[in-house]
Amino acid sequence: MTPAGLAFMLISVGAVATLFIWCLVRVLGGKKPPEHLAHVEPIAADDLEKR
Repeated sequence: MTPAGLAFMLISVGAVATLFIWCLVRVLGGKKPPEHLAHVEPIAADDLEKR
């Protein structure tokens, strides 16, 4: 492999690995308040017959 090809490969793999790690940190390290979390709405007793 030529030196230019090796340099291009290392830069490309490094950029993709950096982007992957940055995405993991953003997704797994996010601190959201509890009101932003998904939840299930309670079902009223008279709504049970409609289902």
